[in-house]
Amino acid sequence: MICAATLLALTLSASSLQGADSLRASRVTALRQVTVAPPSDTVRSFRLHAGTDVAEALRGSGALMIKDYGGIGGLKTVNIRSLGSAHTGVFLDGIAVEDAQNMQVDFGRFSTDDLRAVEVYNGQKSGRLMSAKEYGSASAVYLETARPGKNRTLVRLRGGSFGTVSPSLTWERKLGEKTALRLSAEALRSTGKYRFHVSRYLEGEDGMVRGYDTVMVRRNGDVSRFRGEGQLFGSIPGGDWQIRGSILSMERGFPGPVVRRPSVFPLSAERQEDRAGFIQGLLRKSISDRYALALRFKAEDIRTHYSTHPEINPAALPFDNHYHQQSAYLSLAHCFSSGSPLTFHLATDAQFNRLTADIAQFAAPSRLTLFGGGGADLNLGKFRISGNILYTGASDRYQNEAGGFSLESSWRDAWSPSLILCYEPLEETVLTAFTKRSYRLPSFNDLYYTLVGNSRLRPENAVQAGIGIRSSRTFPEGWSLGFRADGFANSVTDKIIAVPTANQFRWTLYNIGKVGILGADLGLDLRWKGAAEAGLSARYTFQKALDRSRPGSITYGNQIPYIPVHSGSLTFDFQWNGLTAECVTVLTGKRFSSSANIDDYAVAPWVTSDLHLAKVFSLPRDRSLALRLNLNNLLGQQYEIVQGYPMPGFNVIGCVEIAF
Repeated sequence: MICAATLLALTLSASSLQGADSLRASRVTALRQVTVAPPSDTVRSFRLHAGTDVAEALRGSGALMIKDYGGIGGLKTVNIRSLGSAHTGVFLDGIAVEDAQNMQVDFGRFSTDDLRAVEVYNGQKSGRLMSAKEYGSASAVYLETARPGKNRTLVRLRGGSFGTVSPSLTWERKLGEKTALRLSAEALRSTGKYRFHVSRYLEGEDGMVRGYDTVMVRRNGDVSRFRGEGQLFGSIPGGDWQIRGSILSMERGFPGPVVRRPSVFPLSAERQEDRAGFIQGLLRKSISDRYALALRFKAEDIRTHYSTHPEINPAALPFDNHYHQQSAYLSLAHCFSSGSPLTFHLATDAQFNRLTADIAQFAAPSRLTLFGGGGADLNLGKFRISGNILYTGASDRYQNEAGGFSLESSWRDAWSPSLILCYEPLEETVLTAFTKRSYRLPSFNDLYYTLVGNSRLRPENAVQAGIGIRSSRTFPEGWSLGFRADGFANSVTDKIIAVPTANQFRWTLYNIGKVGILGADLGLDLRWKGAAEAGLSARYTFQKALDRSRPGSITYGNQIPYIPVHSGSLTFDFQWNGLTAECVTVLTGKRFSSSANIDDYAVAPWVTSDLHLAKVFSLPRDRSLALRLNLNNLLGQQYEIVQGYPMPGFNVIGCVEIAF
C-alpha cells in the first residue's frame, strides 16, 4: 500500500508538467508502441455496444469459447485454444485483472460502455513497455477504455427479460488541455428467473426405461449489483498517465445444477455477497529517443460472504463463511533503443496476495510472486522478430495446525521463453509464427478458497506453437475481402481442470497428467462500404484436445472436458444513417463434461442466433439519443454450455441512452 501511494503521488505530480495535449504523445518518438504481430481478433466498435458486457462482445471470435453458467448474473469465462480460462490473461488498460474466484475472470462483470477497444492475442502481445506479467500469459484479452474527448454526460437505462433493470450514468469532463476525468456508476437488478425444458431417460438393467420430462423454472439466480468508477487521464511531454479507482457491491444467488427434486424444495438456496475495490495506475514516459519507461501499480481488496439456508432447503449443509482477499502489485518496465532496428526491453513485477477466512483451522495463506521479463525486438520492415524470456518465482506461507506459519515450499520457479516471427511478403498479407512456454501456479482459489479444494495440485506447464496467415484485398466499388488461417499445437503438463460441483462457488479441481492439443482456426470477412456498410464474417475452429496421461486408461486419447472438436460462428452486420443491425450465430459441436467420453457425460451440440438493433438520433445542441434492442436466442434453443446449467430461451434486453 505504501508503494501504491508513492506511485500515486508520482503520477499526480507528473500531471503538472507542461507538454503536448495528446494521450499518445509517447508514440510520436522512436519508442512508439508497435506490435510485432497483429492481434488474432479485434472487436469492432459497434460490437462493443451490441451487448451489456464484454462476454457478449467476444461472442463469435475465432478459437475463443465463452463458458456461461446461465442468466444475466451468471459466471462467464473465456477459454482460448483449449488452454483453459486460467491461462487467459485479462488486462484492463495494461494492468492485469486479478480473478476473485476459482482462477476464473468473470467477463460478465466488465461493461462495454466506456471501452474503446477489445483485442485478443494468441501467445502474447508483442508491444513495448509491457509488464512482466504480460509475457507470462498463454493468451490475452486487452480491454482499453476511451479517453474523454469533450465534456458530456451519458444516461442509460437497460431493461428486459428476467425482470432486469439497469440504470447507469457516465460524467466526462476535460479539466484542461492535458487532463480529463470520467466518473461512472451502474446498478443492476434481475430476478434471474426463466423457464427451461429438461428431460432425462435411462434404461435400467431390467430393460425398463425410466426418467422425466418436464418444464421447470430457474430459481435463486437473482443478482443485485452496484459498480462505481473514477478515471483520471493526463498527458505529459512524451508520455501519458492514468489512474482508475473502482468499487463493486454485489449479491447473488447460485441456482446450482439441475437435479430432479421434489417441487417443495428449491434447486439451491446458496447465496454470495461480494464487496470489492481497487485502485490502479499507469505512467508511460519517453525520457529520450533511446529510452522509455512505464510504471504500474494496483492494490485490491475483496470481501466475500458465502452462506446457505437450510431453513429454505433442508438438503443444504449449513455454511456462513467470510473470506477476505488482499493483493498488491507493482511493475516497472523499460525500453532501450540503440537507434538501429534493434530494441531491448526489460520488466520486473512484484505481487503479494493474502487470503483469510473465519473458518476453523483455515490455512490463511499468503504468497509473494516475483516476475522478471525481458527480450529484444528486431524490425527490418517486412520482417519482424521478438524474442522474450520470463522468470517466475513464488513462495507460499500458510498457517499450520499449531497456529504458527510455515513455508509450503522454499521457492518454486520457472523460466518461460517465447519467440514471435512476422513477415509481410506482399502488401496486406502477413505471415506469423510463434512458440512459447507458459507456467502457472495453482492459486489460492484452487488450493484454499473453495470448500472443495485440492492442496496437492501441481503447477501447470504449457508449450505452444502456432503458424498463421492473414491476407486482405480491396476491390472496386467499395468491396473488400479478408482471409485468415491459423494452425496450432499445444502440449500441457499437469493441466488443472476446474468443474463446478453443487454450484458455482464450490468446485472440483484436479490435474490431468498430460494433454495434447492440435487445432486450426479459419476466418473469412467480406465487406462492402458505399452509401451504407455491410459485412459478413465466418469463423470455424477445429480442436482435438486429448488426454495423453496414462496409456491404456479409460480416459486416454479422449477429448478433455468441455472442448468441442468443431465450433464456429457466422456474423452479418449492416450500418446506414445511424442504424445498425447485426446477427450473430454461434455453433458448438458435441462435448463431454468428463474425460470419460461416454454418453452419460455427453453435452449436446447447440446453435443459437442473436440479433442486435440500434438507432442513433442526432438532437440539437450536440445531443444524441440512442435506442438499442438485443433479441437473444431468437429460436428459443434449449441448450447447455456447462452440463446441468440450462441457458435461457428467447429473451430481450433493451437500452435507451441520452448523451448531452
